[in-house]
This record gives sequence, structure tokens and C-alpha cells, in this order.
Amino acid sequence: MAQSEDAYSVKRQGQRGYTFWEDAKGNNHRVDGPAVEGPQSKEWFWHGLRHREDGPAVEATASKRWYRMGKLHREDGPAVEENGQKFWYRNGKKMMPEQVVAVLRKIEDEKVQAAEIAQYKTGLDHDIKVRSIKRLEKTPRKT
Repeated sequence: MAQSEDAYSVKRQGQRGYTFWEDAKGNNHRVDGPAVEGPQSKEWFWHGLRHREDGPAVEATASKRWYRMGKLHREDGPAVEENGQKFWYRNGKKMMPEQVVAVLRKIEDEKVQAAEIAQYKTGLDHDIKVRSIKRLEKTPRKT
């Protein structure tokens, strides 16, 4: 048995070429990679729940599935991509087509808004150079 970088995970060899990483309670768990690795698939787990922050929690030959804390979930796209089909889920609940359209619009609006904010922060479309800094004198107000 090998120890993971995650002090709570222990590696175990299974049958048919599968490798498992488990926590002290025997739940599939690994912080620094997939907790279950097989010949044609990889699965990420957090203390027994399918979970991954930066990609699909299940990667197999013809499918990808995004999970958050054991529930099908994806913010920026379909949570299930399988054999060319796509299914949208949020917090384990399947979304209706009109909900998907609303999410896509929101994603697009957020991208546009982020671009506008980035442009506003700079205020310029080119670099400038400052030659010197002059101290501004305060002038007394006339009353």
C-alpha cells in the first residue's frame, strides 16, 4: 500500500487493472488525483462522494460527468456528455431546455461584463509612460 500526498488516502490494487485510493473509513478518496483508475476510466472522489472542482469527476471512453459533492452539477456547461448527447444538471436536478438557454445567456453576459470591466480598469487601449510626477498645490477656497 502506498501513501498519497493527501495524508488520509491509501492506495490499493483491485482486480482487472483498477487502482483505488481510500480514506481511513474505506471510502474512495483522493485529493491529488483520481481515487479510482481503471483501464478506460478515471473517477474523482471526496470521502466517498464523486466530486471534482476543476473538471469532470468521471472520465470514461465515451463519456464525461461533472459532480459536486456526489450530485451531478456543472455551472458552465452540460454535466453529462455521453455518446454525443449532452444533459444539463444543477445540484443533482436535471434542467429543462429553457433553463439551459437562460444559463447560456447568463454565461455570455458574464463574459461580456468581465471584458467591459477589464477595459474600464485600464481605461486605455494602449500603454502610457509617465515622465515625471508633479505635486499638486492646494489652492485656498474663496468663500
